[in-house]
Amino acid sequence: MLNAFRKAAIQLLTDPKMWKLLGWSMLVSLVCFVALWAAMSGLLHWGATHWPRLQTWLSWGGVVVSFVATCFVFPTMFVLVQSFFQEAVADCVDAKYYPHLPPADGAPFWTAIWRALKFFLVMLSLNLGAAPIYLGMMFFMGSGAAVYAVLNGFLAGREYFEVVALRRLSGGEVDAARNARWGSVFWTGLAITLLGVVPILNLFMPILGAAAMVHITQRPGRVMK
Repeated sequence: MLNAFRKAAIQLLTDPKMWKLLGWSMLVSLVCFVALWAAMSGLLHWGATHWPRLQTWLSWGGVVVSFVATCFVFPTMFVLVQSFFQEAVADCVDAKYYPHLPPADGAPFWTAIWRALKFFLVMLSLNLGAAPIYLGMMFFMGSGAAVYAVLNGFLAGREYFEVVALRRLSGGEVDAARNARWGSVFWTGLAITLLGVVPILNLFMPILGAAAMVHITQRPGRVMK
């Protein structure tokens, strides 16, 4: 997993094609982040108008609370952002590290968008449903954060792997390939999730995470066709 991120980071810094993708990805990510932050702030404002006892507290801490909440929810947006760039990122990685492979067929654009949107809604629903658990366990040695990281790491790893692997494999083959690499897939998803809550750095993650996952799919001894 570390080697996959190392290769992805080096290519991100040295490949002009990746710079262009990174620029667009950061722009889309920033727009999504600001929109999500505005939505969180609006939700807190709505709460303040309906529960006057919270109004004073929210007037002082609402901006900070909404920003922190946005940082935690934002990793679920990666699936949507990644869907716009995954084919181009994977093609760049293939061209540099796996030129011996035949061109990938790729998933149809709208199919990829639909899959990403559906999975985003699943991740968002699960995180909203688990929010009381996060908050309740947060006061028990930070275990709420651990639950958040494990849940989202599992989901992110699964989705990133499937999005990349479907370029070359059928649905059944993707499941078998993911099971053969389940440890690397999970740890990569966990890294994507943890780095995704770090402001500024989270703007890089859709590209960096997709590039790293391409390397996971092409682990030595288990190279895809």
